[in-house]
Amino acid sequence: MCIAIYKPAGKTIDTTALYQCWENNPDGAGFVFPNGNGGLDLRKGFMKWKEFKRAWKRERSSLLKKPVVLHFRIATHGTVNPANTHPFWVVPGRCAVAHNGILSGTGAIYGKGEKTDTQIFTEQYLAPLYQELPTCFQSETLMRMLNRACSGSKLAIMQADGKVALINEQDGLWENGIWYSNGGYKARALTVFSGYGGFHNPKWRSRGGYYDSRDEEWEKSWRWRNDSLEME
Repeated sequence: MCIAIYKPAGKTIDTTALYQCWENNPDGAGFVFPNGNGGLDLRKGFMKWKEFKRAWKRERSSLLKKPVVLHFRIATHGTVNPANTHPFWVVPGRCAVAHNGILSGTGAIYGKGEKTDTQIFTEQYLAPLYQELPTCFQSETLMRMLNRACSGSKLAIMQADGKVALINEQDGLWENGIWYSNGGYKARALTVFSGYGGFHNPKWRSRGGYYDSRDEEWEKSWRWRNDSLEME
C-alpha cells in the first residue's frame, strides 16, 4: 500500500533501502524538495527503477543538506501511469503531498480511473485549505483534525520553506533520523510459497485483477515476500 518517506536535511538514505522500497512498491515513484529559490521542485513519473535511480543520483549531492519527501507506489485507486505517481501538488511550486493508505469517500475507482484517491482528496480538501490558510499545517488544532479525518492513512506534506507536516506520524516509524510510513524499506527473507490463503497480491492487482489459486502455473512461480506475493 505504498510507502512515503521524509528525509530531514543532513540525513542520508541508503540506496539499498530505496531499492527495497521500489521492489515492494513498483508502480512508480517520485520525490519533492526545496529548490533554494523559495519554492519546491518535484520529480515524479518514474516507472522503472533505473529511471528513478538516475534522477536520484543526479540530485543526491545537493539533497544532502535539504529535506526530501519521497514516495513509492502500489496502485489501489487510479490506473498505473506516470501522472498518478506521488507526490502531488497541493499548490504548484508551493506545497506537495505524498500519501500511504486509502482515503475513503473520494469517489476514486479501485483498480482504474483517471485520478487516485490521493489526488481527489488533495484537490477537494488540502488545496482549498492551504490556499485559504497557508499556515494550516502549522496549526495543532488543524493537524489533530487531519489526523482523525485521515485515520488509517499517513501523509507527508512539504511546504515551500522545506517544513514537512506528517499526518498520523505515530503510525509510521523513525529510523536513523528518517521517517518511513511503514516497514516497506526493509529487506525480508524469501520463503517458498506453498498455497493460497486468501491474501491479495499488489503486483497482480496493479495489472487489473486478483491472483487465482486455481492457476497452477502462477502458483508455482510465486513466493512470499514482505507479507505479499512476489514473482520470481
